Amino acid sequence: MKKFLLLLTLVLGLLSNTLLNAAEYWIQVAVYDHNIGDDYFKDAGVSDVAMHIDAMDIYRYYIKGYSDEGSAEVKKNEVADKGFKHAKVVDIEAIRALCKKVCAPTSPAIETIYFDFNKSKIKDRSERILKDVSTILVENPEMEVQLNGHTDAKGTHPYNDMLSKSRAKQAKNYLIQRGISPNRIITKGYGEKNPVALNQDRRGRDLPEGRRFNRRVEIIVSTKEDDVRNLVLTSQILDIPLNLRIR
Repeated sequence: MKKFLLLLTLVLGLLSNTLLNAAEYWIQVAVYDHNIGDDYFKDAGVSDVAMHIDAMDIYRYYIKGYSDEGSAEVKKNEVADKGFKHAKVVDIEAIRALCKKVCAPTSPAIETIYFDFNKSKIKDRSERILKDVSTILVENPEMEVQLNGHTDAKGTHPYNDMLSKSRAKQAKNYLIQRGISPNRIITKGYGEKNPVALNQDRRGRDLPEGRRFNRRVEIIVSTKEDDVRNLVLTSQILDIPLNLRIR
């Protein structure tokens, strides 16, 4: 009986390790800036699609539950043939493993916070980002931070210049409250001059889903020796759906 229990324990242990380390692949079917609903996929012949909303309020649609990459690739190709040309396989376990790592801050590092229309108030989600930035600055006294404020294209140029500076100032005040010296914080306001997403469509109609990406403050944590000119643009573009990008 003891031998049987020992064997059972070993088998269960091996099974548990196998399950814990099992690969998991999802197919990302599509990405949109709004909820398009299940019927959209069903009408195209794609079923079992689950919706996830990421930190930027972007709607990502997945098919889950593949234990090997080959099967996921086959399904991805089927989905692509039904019209979803940008479908791709996502290694979920690799992402989970990456999220568990404690990484030293890289320099330079870029973050972005976003604002409601005509507002400079820091959102709850933005507070979490600023809190993380303040922690990095406290632990790395050689680093400084630049806060670049921006607006969408609504409003006059003078007003947008003022609003962009106000947004940067609000972020600065939050960091100061977290113990960061004002001498380590640079603020700039660019108004509507540097959009990263479309404010209007090709017909000149208002595009609110694009404008919301332009109402932002770029947070650049770096040393004085770092060159961040190209990094800012790259970081911003990665957040924006393809159909809303300027470039």
